[in-house]
Amino acid sequence: MLRLKLIIGVVLGIWMAISVSLIHSLEVPELVQIPESLSLQQRSELLRQRSALEEQWKTLVARVADHNRECQKVPVDTPFARKCREAMAQLHGHINAYVDSVKKFNESVRKASEWGALEKALVVPFLSEKEEIRLGGEMARLLESEMILVNDSQVHNYLQNLLNRLACHSKRPALPYTVKVVKDEGINAFALPGGHIYVNDGLIRLADNESELAGVLAHEIAHIAARHHAETIDKITRSVGVGIVGGVLTGPITGFGLLSQRMIQQGAYMKFTRAEEGEADRLAVEMLYQAQIKPTGLVPFFEKLRQRHPEGKSLREKFYSTHPSPEERKENLAPLFADPRFNQLQHVDSADFPKIRKRMEEL
Repeated sequence: MLRLKLIIGVVLGIWMAISVSLIHSLEVPELVQIPESLSLQQRSELLRQRSALEEQWKTLVARVADHNRECQKVPVDTPFARKCREAMAQLHGHINAYVDSVKKFNESVRKASEWGALEKALVVPFLSEKEEIRLGGEMARLLESEMILVNDSQVHNYLQNLLNRLACHSKRPALPYTVKVVKDEGINAFALPGGHIYVNDGLIRLADNESELAGVLAHEIAHIAARHHAETIDKITRSVGVGIVGGVLTGPITGFGLLSQRMIQQGAYMKFTRAEEGEADRLAVEMLYQAQIKPTGLVPFFEKLRQRHPEGKSLREKFYSTHPSPEERKENLAPLFADPRFNQLQHVDSADFPKIRKRMEEL
C-alpha cells in the first residue's frame, strides 16, 4: 500500500482538477502504528480496526477517481453537473467522516499505549494495610455508583453494632470495618479489602435468627482479616503487570484505580479458594464464640439456601453458589462444633433483631 501522504497528494490533485466543486484544503492524518508492547488481545483488535480503515481509504480513493473521470469535463449548469455536485458533496462528507474515524483510532492507540506503559511501571504486587484500605475504598466507590443502598439509620446502626461486636475479636480488629445493605432480593454478601462489607436485603430477610445473620457477617470479616483478597490481587497483578509504587501515583489513572477496576470487572472480590472458604468458616466460628453468639447458626443458614435454590441458578446472585456446600461445611466444622464451649452458649436474639426484620419488610 502506498504511503498515505502520497495518496493524499494524488487525491488532492484529482479533486483540484474537478471543475464542478473544488476542495481547497484536505488534511487526512496518517494511521499510527500499533505498538508491539500492547497485550495480544489489544493489539489484535487495534490491527483489525487499522486494516478496516485502510480498506475504507482505498475505497474512497477509488470513488474519487471514478467521480473525476465522469464529472471533470461536464459543462457547468447542466442537469448532470448538478448530480456531480451532489455526488461531490457526498464524497466530501464521507472523507470527513473517515478523517474523524482516523483521529479516534489514533487516540485509542495513544491511550492504549499509555495504559500499557502505566501497567508495566507498577511493580509492587503486595499491599500494605494502608494501601489495602485505600484499594477497598476505590472499589467501594465504583461499586456503590452501580448499586442501590438501603439508607435507613435503624438498619444501619443495628448491623454496624453487630459487625463491631464481631470484628473486635477478629485477627485484625483495628481495621475500619463498615457494613451496608444493598437493595437486592438476591441472596448475597461480599467483602472488599480493607473492611467494606455488603449484605443484600434478601439475605437479611432469609435469616431466621441473629446467629444466622451474625454467621454471615463473621464469615465476611474473616475473609478480610485473613487477607484472602491478597492472592486474588497477586494473580491480577501478575496477569496484567500491575502493582502499586509506594501507594502513590499521579495522573488521571492511578494504580489503585486501575487495580480496583480490574478486580471489579473480573468479580475477583467474590472469588476465593476452597481452602480460604474453609478458613473463613473456622475463623468465623471462633469469632462468634468470643462475641458470645452461638456459632452453630452458620451451617443451618447455608442448608436453608440449598433447599431454597436446589438447582444453583443465578450463580453470581446467590451466596451459596460461591461457597462450599452445606454438607462440606458440616464436615469441615464438625471438629470445632464438638467443642463443648460452643454448645454451652445460650445465645438469645437481641431485642433489635425482630425489629430490624420487620423494618426490612417495610422498606
